[in-house]
Amino acid sequence: MEKFERKNFLEIYRFLIVGICSVSIDFLFYYVLIYLDLFDPNNSKRISFIIGAIFAFYANRHYVFKVDEKKNFAILNVFFFILYFFYFK
Repeated sequence: MEKFERKNFLEIYRFLIVGICSVSIDFLFYYVLIYLDLFDPNNSKRISFIIGAIFAFYANRHYVFKVDEKKNFAILNVFFFILYFFYFK
């Protein structure tokens, strides 16, 4: 039982770390895009959110939950990108 609790604690800890890193990446890209005046604030936020979400997806998949299956991974990637493309349209 102790091993199960330790595994859950490590997953929660890793999930929090990945979440903090994702928000930091989102903020960093938003700030850089605004500072360099490449996009208006709305589009900068959209782009920075997508970059942070992509990082969170891959980091959670490989670092937090340690999913190594390649089964249906290409289909999942296509669905993920289509979802974000239509969400921000």
